[in-house]
Amino acid sequence: MTLDANNQEITNDAAQIQADAAKEQSVIDGIKAQVAVLQTNLATETALEVTDQTTIAALEAQIAVLQTELAALQPPPPVPPKATLANAMLNLEAKTDWIQDGNSGDSGGSSGKKNGIFTMTPGTPALFSAKGNYPWNNGYWYRKLYGYPSNKATKFRLALEMQLPSIADLGACNCLEFECQQAAAGWIYNFAWQANTGERLWTYFDFVNRKWIPSKIPLTLGAQKWMSVVANFAIPKPGTAVHTDLTVDDKVYPCNVSLPAAPGGSADYLSHAFQLDSNGKNPPSPYSALVRNYHLSWE
Repeated sequence: MTLDANNQEITNDAAQIQADAAKEQSVIDGIKAQVAVLQTNLATETALEVTDQTTIAALEAQIAVLQTELAALQPPPPVPPKATLANAMLNLEAKTDWIQDGNSGDSGGSSGKKNGIFTMTPGTPALFSAKGNYPWNNGYWYRKLYGYPSNKATKFRLALEMQLPSIADLGACNCLEFECQQAAAGWIYNFAWQANTGERLWTYFDFVNRKWIPSKIPLTLGAQKWMSVVANFAIPKPGTAVHTDLTVDDKVYPCNVSLPAAPGGSADYLSHAFQLDSNGKNPPSPYSALVRNYHLSWE
């Protein structure tokens, strides 16, 4: 058992999810073994000079049933690179250099409050977990990349898939957020979306005025189901950031929302981030989220 600073037990969500994955893989391997045996029997039967068509039909039917079960259990293929723009960084969820810098993700930014426990287990999928220490205590993870891209990049695309692994995670989650940000030529261009489970809406961030703005895009996030998201952004002219559109589970929602960029940025960089927002309970309900196929591209 692992205890936090308040001697409260920390649930090992990563271990449980890995155990569940191993159990599911064992089921998949078992079905594959059954299919292999049936296919061997089928090959033997069809090679006979006098074949029994009833036996052959029965074997083929059993194989078809098992293959259907396999298709339902096995995960879908990764988002192909064609879903990216000309320059891309793929599967960022597997990177090991994400930074979690305390409570900078709280409303209003960092404070002197004692932060909760926020962990990330890299992989495909990656596991993000939050155990806030006080109401609305949020976990923010990011990677800042200097030299990416050149100042000439004007289009950006952030694609990812998210899942809340259980009904309890869905109930505890306040918001899931993702972001990319470019500092170039004296401007900071921030592009961020928030899946607001309370309002059941997508909201976007006004970086200059430090507030989330509701869109008209409904949120359909549920438990134990992957939700795919592709967000397109643009810089049509210096000092202006545009949310071009948001695609959720293959449905495209045009946005064309223009927001001002913020003056600043002593060095050019490109960053990307992910955040778990805790609820207003004291302490907040702990929860986890899974992320896979996190791709960032630009041109």
